[in-house]
Amino acid sequence: MSRISSLDGLRGWFLITMTLSHLVLRQDHWISKVHFRHIMFVESAQGFIFISGLLFGIVQFRRIETKGMPFVWRSSLRRAATLWVATVSLTFFLLACRDVLPFGMDVFRNWLGVTGLHDLTRVAAVILLTFQPTFLDILPQYILYLLLAPAVLIFIRKGWWPVVAALAVICWMAAQLGLMTPVSRIVDQLFTTTDRQGLRMAFDPMGWQLLFLSGVIFGALWRRGDLRTASLFPPGAAWPIAALAVLMFFIPLRVITAHGWMDNEVIKTFVVMERRSNFGPVYLLNFIAAAWLLGWLLTRGPEISSRALGMVTAGLHHLVSLPLIVCLGRHSLLTYIWHVLLIYSLRYVDRAILPLEGWPSDLAIITVFALLFVPALIVERWKQGPSMPPVPFVPAPVPVETPRSKR
Repeated sequence: MSRISSLDGLRGWFLITMTLSHLVLRQDHWISKVHFRHIMFVESAQGFIFISGLLFGIVQFRRIETKGMPFVWRSSLRRAATLWVATVSLTFFLLACRDVLPFGMDVFRNWLGVTGLHDLTRVAAVILLTFQPTFLDILPQYILYLLLAPAVLIFIRKGWWPVVAALAVICWMAAQLGLMTPVSRIVDQLFTTTDRQGLRMAFDPMGWQLLFLSGVIFGALWRRGDLRTASLFPPGAAWPIAALAVLMFFIPLRVITAHGWMDNEVIKTFVVMERRSNFGPVYLLNFIAAAWLLGWLLTRGPEISSRALGMVTAGLHHLVSLPLIVCLGRHSLLTYIWHVLLIYSLRYVDRAILPLEGWPSDLAIITVFALLFVPALIVERWKQGPSMPPVPFVPAPVPVETPRSKR
């Protein structure tokens, strides 16, 4: 299987686990606990954004070589414009549903606020992507990254990728230090409406850009031949044990903080390093260790002498190569938009129609995950076009030798 397909498979699994973490029912369901974020400071959104940047670097750098830089600029701008239209349209649709559906305001108050579409300030905030509904907060930052990434490829092509990496780290550090807080405060005041919500977002693009841009850099360097998989994932047990040690250090801390067992004095220092909204240092270290270890297992799996680890790597290769999962990752942004509609629909059913408890909740969750694949499969089928009718098999006539006449 190609590396691109494997990356699509990984992105497909991140979409599934992201949907899993977004299941918010009146009564907690056990399936929502089956997620790696409960034992480590790593989340699906981080992997999704990094893999998206990695694929952008690989695919678009190849297009620079074959079709030129203007094509890449046009492609990125078209994709960003399409996502902007989809994000704004979906936000307006959700706000309209909140206002029209019975009990819609009570159900979606915490996810969409209460200000109506008659308020021009809220309309402007939606159009400018400063008001982001719950679970629709990845697409706005993705649009920003698409507008920035072609320029990053230009620097990489000229060999200036260390400058890009340094600027990305500087922006990330500025987010950690809160240097953009005065600007955020001004934007928040400009767009605040009667529900006291102005600037509404779950992720700080200044912090989270480090994931996407590092993916773009790695992908472009790999495509250009400056980065070899063998050098990135060296053989031997030293590096994987080091990555595992980092994860093992943070696992008890993840459990302790989740249950509120950490000392009050310690937690004051810890939360400064662990802020999810700006991708704090705790999340950064955990992501580097987990991503590298996963990459090492997928790359060096066939060389591992341990039978147990061999079975693990074989299982990982099988999971990322499943055709349905690869298809899901190939149409990831469409699937992400669709998953938002599914999650909002599930919440409305649970809060306004029928409380989902027991077997009805099981059935509802199964339905959500079954429907998750529908748009990707439709697009895949549409791209393949109508299948040609089978051509009937007509055997060719077999030549018959005529006996030679006797002389």
